[in-house]
Amino acid sequence: MIKNFAFKEFRCPCGCVDGGDAKVDLLEALQVVRDLLGLPMVVTSGVRCASHNSHIGAGKGSSHILGLAADILIPNSGYAFLLM
Repeated sequence: MIKNFAFKEFRCPCGCVDGGDAKVDLLEALQVVRDLLGLPMVVTSGVRCASHNSHIGAGKGSSHILGLAADILIPNSGYAFLLM
């Protein structure tokens, strides 16, 4: 767990891949961004299994499969972004 993020937030939506597969460097980078913005952030997509990744039309080499990327939403701001 990083200050404002927990591994469970990064779990594959189908449940077959544990959020613990998210790389600590990713969580630390997200925490830096959150601290700079001073705003809460919601992980909308973290680690994905290859099957789920394919199902949503993402590339075979997606950084999400490796636990190196996350899609983030900043509530009530109109901002969403991908951090890799």
